[in-house]
Amino acid sequence: MVKILHINNIAGGKDEASRLIEFIASALVSGGDSCVVASAYGNSGTNGVGNLHVGNSFDHSIHKWITKLTDAHGFQSVRATGVLTDRIVEIKPNLVHLHNLHGYYIHLPLLADFLNRSHLPVVLTLHDYWLLTGHCLNPFAANCDKFLDGKCGNCPQTGTYPSSWRDNSRRSVKAKVKALRDMDNLFIVANSQEQADMVHKSWLGSHPIFVISHDNYANGDKNDNFAEDEAFKKMAEAYLELYKNLI
Repeated sequence: MVKILHINNIAGGKDEASRLIEFIASALVSGGDSCVVASAYGNSGTNGVGNLHVGNSFDHSIHKWITKLTDAHGFQSVRATGVLTDRIVEIKPNLVHLHNLHGYYIHLPLLADFLNRSHLPVVLTLHDYWLLTGHCLNPFAANCDKFLDGKCGNCPQTGTYPSSWRDNSRRSVKAKVKALRDMDNLFIVANSQEQADMVHKSWLGSHPIFVISHDNYANGDKNDNFAEDEAFKKMAEAYLELYKNLI
């Protein structure tokens, strides 16, 4: 039996990442495999899936206020991340699937170092660009490409989520490069060929990059629930096939 651990800021939500996780989890459980979802907020609604909460409301609030004051988002929550890594040791997954690590709940360098030393295959789905930048989720909204070579600074989007009164983007992106660039067990999933091409050009481009298209969901009719479900099912099938090739 295969056991997959997902880590995302939200579980059981209506956002794309949360819904994708639910469809993958359902496919895993129905196939006789096991799935655990670690998140800061919410719970998976899929029967048979384990839920693991990362931190508590106090941890998240402290992380949020430090981000507001220093722009050091993703570099707090030391205790919560330590508890998470201890639980990962106990859970003994065959593969860890990372989704959105922003959300005031993870110390990125601690988690990356632990996963690198674990030698577990780690899948990273890029639902946005936060992990590649020094601050923002969507650098293209400001026509910015400084993040590609890990040289953010004078960020024009410090007022956007995760908002801060200070610009610490240069230091933050350097810390992300240090944490992620040399992981030898990291496999990146882009949601389009265009995104994959961009990642290839970036400081994260030395890792294997796979494309699992989200276009059927992104370009579909959001009022057509059946079409949405079918799009997520196809994505889930593609991820299960990727898991088989990596484990």
